[in-house]
Amino acid sequence: MKKSSLYFLALICIIAFSTSCDNTLDILDDYKETPIVYGLLNKNDSAHFIRIQKGFLGEGNALIMAQYHDSIYYDTAAIDVHMYSQINGVATDTIILLPNYSKIKDEGLFTDEKHHLYQLYLQERINGAINLKPFFKLKADAKYKLEIKNQQTNLITNATTELVESISQLSLFPSSKINLASDYPYNVKIGSAKNGKVYGLIMRFKYKEFKPGAIVGTDKYVDYSIDNLLSTTTNGGQILTFLIDGPSFFGYLKERIPKDNTVTRPISYVAADFIFTVGTQDLYNYIQVNAPANTVNYIPEYTNLSNGKGIFTSRWSSTVSNMKFNTPSQDSLLNGKYTVGIFN
Repeated sequence: MKKSSLYFLALICIIAFSTSCDNTLDILDDYKETPIVYGLLNKNDSAHFIRIQKGFLGEGNALIMAQYHDSIYYDTAAIDVHMYSQINGVATDTIILLPNYSKIKDEGLFTDEKHHLYQLYLQERINGAINLKPFFKLKADAKYKLEIKNQQTNLITNATTELVESISQLSLFPSSKINLASDYPYNVKIGSAKNGKVYGLIMRFKYKEFKPGAIVGTDKYVDYSIDNLLSTTTNGGQILTFLIDGPSFFGYLKERIPKDNTVTRPISYVAADFIFTVGTQDLYNYIQVNAPANTVNYIPEYTNLSNGKGIFTSRWSSTVSNMKFNTPSQDSLLNGKYTVGIFN
């Protein structure tokens, strides 16, 4: 597994949920108002959130300033945030973004006082009255333009994205079984998604543990990340193949699941979920520029926002659940050199 795979999946989760904050302070030589935006739209979601904050500069200890709410958050009354959808250049929907204080921020260098995200509300006109709809589906064939206006300074920040559409499954079907006992890697084939560039896959290995005499077991799982794949274009329809090496997978389980004679782990409960995540070209560029493995002396800052920093783009995710292992793979789990004695 490559570090870039883990970084891609971690970044997807961080931006998608937007409950934590990058703890890196960017000190600017000359102060310039800099909106900081992190947002990934997903056509599968029914509720949508974007993180909007600001860069800051001041006299004194920056770590202390980071603990003040007004250093990193805009006055919610001062900024006007809208999103517009367009199909073939024609505006179809108006969406407004309002602060939502329900998400809990992870602890870090920055204050969690009045932490908030911005939730998308679809604006509808019903019988002449404006109705705001908090739960709605985005239109797969639309472009979405985000616009943030500071009413006090008149600074306008915007960005545009298309939505990543769905992948097609070419090998994971209800009747198929996972084969990791072969001399060759197990192939997971997909058809690439329109507007997708970087593809991630986690194989979630699931099992149950039973204490002596227990009728109900405890659900357990181990996540195994497969190397990211890139499509050559973003037009969709390209066949991509994730390769899962059996010995590497079994060795990984040995490291993560210790033998325990006080519990039983029946092989009949073993299964796997395949969790797919797809990001746009903009997200791939953002990952490449900001990846921890980048060793250049100066890392260029990538953003697709005008008059701002961060990333506003889209992703797609889906899970194929409860895939079973074939008989040779179950035998390898029970008696193989890596996992013998772990399952029964």
